[in-house]
Amino acid sequence: TRELLLFTIKSKKNKKHLITSLVPTQLKRLLAQKDGISWLKMFDLIWVGGASITHETTAKCIGEKIKLAPCYGSTETAAMVTSLKPKEFLMGYENVGEILPDTNIRINKKGLIEIKSARIGIELIESSNTKNFKNKNGWWETSDLGEITQLNKSQYLKFVGRIDNAFNSGGEIVFPDIIKSRLNDFIKKENIPIINFEISQVANILWENRIEIIIEFKQETNTKNIKNALNLLENFSKNWPKHEKPTKWVIQKEKENLNK
Repeated sequence: TRELLLFTIKSKKNKKHLITSLVPTQLKRLLAQKDGISWLKMFDLIWVGGASITHETTAKCIGEKIKLAPCYGSTETAAMVTSLKPKEFLMGYENVGEILPDTNIRINKKGLIEIKSARIGIELIESSNTKNFKNKNGWWETSDLGEITQLNKSQYLKFVGRIDNAFNSGGEIVFPDIIKSRLNDFIKKENIPIINFEISQVANILWENRIEIIIEFKQETNTKNIKNALNLLENFSKNWPKHEKPTKWVIQKEKENLNK
């Protein structure tokens, strides 16, 4: 953080304003250091997205008068579709901001956020086949629950949570079903004596959430084969994206003993 602060001080000499964007994991790391806080206070605008900001982080940033601009968006929307003004954040607004002019947002009967915008992308299915995220009326249904409130004659969005089993980890979304499918294929391919496994979401101060994978071996599996299997799994997962990489492989019997 010291090097970052000194570099930015040097860079700011010919600039009137500084703007940056962060995910909450980066923000927490910076807030833990005195130089990190000084660096954050240099900016006129800091967009924060990818995950929700905790009440503790919010309180600290307001106390330090750090000009955050929480926003909401996704890969499918080509960046943010809402953004809170820094002055509104410092006033204590608890939402992800005003709906941007090129976007329409509504909440459907299931409580899900739906978005209509010219910049919603398309999905590449296989080879050159594509599919529109939008329906025939131009709306895309997200997996996020939300609420819209009217403030100062403008519409603001509040993110409530996800409807599926996906969750945030370090500003990225973890999809347990994708990991499960990937792991199932590997277990079958390598003929690993695992009869069942569970992807467990574990709270983490810095990342918000991490994952552990709890595995159940066939009853007759000996210690040597278990050790070989764990080595195979470790090697297989070492190149996974950081937010998907398990922090621990837990053998089912160990978990049962811990719960006793």
